[in-house]
Amino acid sequence: MAGVTEQGFIRKSRDEIVSDLETKYRTQLGSDIDLSILSEDGVRLRILADELDEIYKLAEGIFYSNFAHTAKGMSLDRVLNPLGSERQPAKRAIVSLRFSGVNGSFINIGTICQTGNGLQFITIESGTVSGGTVLLNAQAVLIDYGILGNVAANSITTINTAITGIDTVTNPEPAREGRVIETDSEYLNRFLEEGINGGSSAANVQGALNNIESVLSARVYENVGDFVDAEGRPPHSMEAVIEGGAPAEIGDCFLKNWPGGIESIGTETTTLIDNKGVPRTYYFNRPTDVPIFVKIDIVRDLSLWETGSESIVKTIVSSDWRCR
Repeated sequence: MAGVTEQGFIRKSRDEIVSDLETKYRTQLGSDIDLSILSEDGVRLRILADELDEIYKLAEGIFYSNFAHTAKGMSLDRVLNPLGSERQPAKRAIVSLRFSGVNGSFINIGTICQTGNGLQFITIESGTVSGGTVLLNAQAVLIDYGILGNVAANSITTINTAITGIDTVTNPEPAREGRVIETDSEYLNRFLEEGINGGSSAANVQGALNNIESVLSARVYENVGDFVDAEGRPPHSMEAVIEGGAPAEIGDCFLKNWPGGIESIGTETTTLIDNKGVPRTYYFNRPTDVPIFVKIDIVRDLSLWETGSESIVKTIVSSDWRCR
């Protein structure tokens, strides 16, 4: 039986539609009616069958668009959004630029620098060089969205916006976090891993933070117990550890998503005024770099050793191993 059943939506095939129509035609108009493919009635019947086939396909699509595992595109967003989950948008790559120049030289927001192949980055914070030829770090984002902006270290070397007193620019570390919009499969898998959060859990706050364009990464830890946990978090509290993002953006995200009655903890603060005119202060932490040491024992197999292999060994030994 076609339609909505206990097994889900069963769609009639076009052949089944034609067969059913032929039966009804003969019942209503007589068994001797000519319904062959070249007859006038047969042509009309098949035109109607084509339209009914499209309607069945549409009904099937509408039915399955209501379920997370079968919905696609905007339909998937409409299924998961009420459950507190949002698709992660496309992000610009972000990088730390290091300017060198004369003491007192000012680098403004909106300064454009680029790589050798023309990928342009624009500064999102300003600063002044101090202490002679001291170097200044400034965050910058790729003007366009996508993974192309995740360029290698020391590849941004051209200053497009002329700045008096600034001599050079570079990026000591690779740019990162550039990405395209989250695909359906990525979105669904992340939702299944995080679970249904209803707009008030650590997973929801974490997801909202990671949707902020200038946030590189965010992790929210929760103590749902009645006692201080092993990490020193008070009972019924959450700790957000956020890399990147301006305090005002973070505060706005907390104001919209932080669950009532849950304490925020951390050493960084952000204060906003809510819609009732009451100042709200939230606490969070920034991550710290953790050094990782790798010991490599290299055993040379003379039968496989080729000229030039020494440079590979030197590269491994001199590599800057980092983990954030």
